[in-house]
Amino acid sequence: MTAEAGKERALSTVFDGLWRVFSDSRTALALGAVTLLGAVLALRAGRLDTLVMRGMLALLAFSLLLQLAIQIERAVRVWSSRFTPAPWEPPAVELVPKGATEAVYARAEVVWRESFSHVLSAEPPDAALYGARRRPGIVGPILAVSGALIVLAGLWLNTLRGWSAGDLVLGGGVGVSLPGGAQLVLEEAAPGATGAAIRLSQSGREEARVAATGRPARSGAFWVQARAGGPTLEATAHDAAGNAVTLLPMGSGRDAGPALSIPFPPTQAEQAFSAPESALVFRTVSYPSLPERGIAGPVFLVEAFRVGDEEPAMSQLVEDEAAMLLDGMTFSLRRGAYLDVKAAYLPGWPLLAAGALLVALGLLLAALFGAREAWLTLPAGGVAVVQAQGGLRSRHDALVLADAVQAGSDAG
Repeated sequence: MTAEAGKERALSTVFDGLWRVFSDSRTALALGAVTLLGAVLALRAGRLDTLVMRGMLALLAFSLLLQLAIQIERAVRVWSSRFTPAPWEPPAVELVPKGATEAVYARAEVVWRESFSHVLSAEPPDAALYGARRRPGIVGPILAVSGALIVLAGLWLNTLRGWSAGDLVLGGGVGVSLPGGAQLVLEEAAPGATGAAIRLSQSGREEARVAATGRPARSGAFWVQARAGGPTLEATAHDAAGNAVTLLPMGSGRDAGPALSIPFPPTQAEQAFSAPESALVFRTVSYPSLPERGIAGPVFLVEAFRVGDEEPAMSQLVEDEAAMLLDGMTFSLRRGAYLDVKAAYLPGWPLLAAGALLVALGLLLAALFGAREAWLTLPAGGVAVVQAQGGLRSRHDALVLADAVQAGSDAG
């Protein structure tokens, strides 16, 4: 029987410890900070739905629900007429009063009634006082925690249904497919516009156009950000009958097709493509300028080789547009541009925005018009304990009240 009682006591101690940890507002703040950091890192890595992320969201949800229950209970306590003992969380200050318990209690009651608009008491020998400043800002913490739960719901929705994709190369009007059936296409910039335009389409219909200016742009739940750019060589080919000829980019991992858009990042000035049907290989070099040829601006040098030959069969400089006629085929070449794009689908962003606004409003109400509470426990012949809750200076408030009670007992 003794062993069973010991096990029950140990189990109760463990549960009490876990309750104290997860009901502590500092735990919720720490979990929230870690979860937000994890969400940002997951978005950057393009892996929103991970087991670690789900576990962090679940722990934060549990802690926030406890906080919501605590704040609702506090609001009810402040506006009720029933004496309630202090919870364990408020900072406590101990003092050893001088004089009879009744006299110290009387002095403390005067201090409490001078400091608070609402005072409840329990008479000696187990004397206790409760005081509260009833202010409308008592709902502030409830709004803040509710907003945090809404933010959490938005993060959860992003984790379950959202996605992120980086290093998407857009150029030449060729679409890039995204998860969920969406497609991005780089379009020409309008005259006088700063940056190009990106067309977003989904399920075969156009959704929106967003400006690619280097900052994140949004269309619904889609977010697009252009991070870098450079030149592209756009190529098409037709035979003598006007039929399209298949072109294959070499060493890039891209598929063959009747139209190519080959990007030239700053670290890769030379690339190649081929026309498999005619055994032709094209070497392309991007130059910022060719002063020796009288070209001051950017230009491509395109050289066509027959398989097995060391010398080019034809060379062509491409500043804007050019054509090469070789083996009965016409190769049309044009200079274009590409953008390195990061895209994301975040269906939970409205919840994130609404929740963040509610958190800010709740914190503002709590800071400007928040309620204040304080307890005094005065056992007969024992050590008095003063506790305070509300605002950012709870321990300071407890010290001020304790000093006032102590000064009164010293004077007595």
